[in-house]
Amino acid sequence: AYNPGSNPGARIPPSLPFPDRLAVSSLSNTTASSHRPTLPRANPKAAVRRRAAAIMAEPAGERPSYRRVLANRSFSFLWLGQLVSQSGDFIFDVALLWLVLDLTGSAFYTGVTVAVELLPTVIVAPLAGVFVDRFDRKKLLEATIALQGVTVGLLALLLVAHLLTLGAILVLVFLLNAAAQFADGLGIGLAAF
Repeated sequence: AYNPGSNPGARIPPSLPFPDRLAVSSLSNTTASSHRPTLPRANPKAAVRRRAAAIMAEPAGERPSYRRVLANRSFSFLWLGQLVSQSGDFIFDVALLWLVLDLTGSAFYTGVTVAVELLPTVIVAPLAGVFVDRFDRKKLLEATIALQGVTVGLLALLLVAHLLTLGAILVLVFLLNAAAQFADGLGIGLAAF
């Protein structure tokens, strides 16, 4: 019989299972279908290093580039739509705060408007995730975008009619950003489809 302690330099026979090698035993007493050797675990860091080396070894034309990414028509439409949408959101936020400062002349009320803008992120966002998971995402996205459009339209109509007050601005800003919480969560979920 083999005694691994008797000769430390001796070669370990492949028939003995050890943690650092495949558990392979003699197939003489077993059938091929019942014997399945276990494979050694892959080293994830080594795999990442091999992939990085392979990427760096590729010719310059094969490396990832913005041109190749934007050549995908669907992705370029998504990227362009997000660019326009987020730019519009930032411009709207600046214009809204400027409007509040112009209407009230108070930095305090401008700060209150910022707080009301951020409040739906804390209150509505956790609840929005539940609705996003339970309802048809496309219809919910259409409804939230329509609600945002109606809210901004109502804000514009009240401004043109000279009926806009700070209270109306705060309510409309809260509704607008509450709908945005749904739309943001839905947009991330729909990108996978």
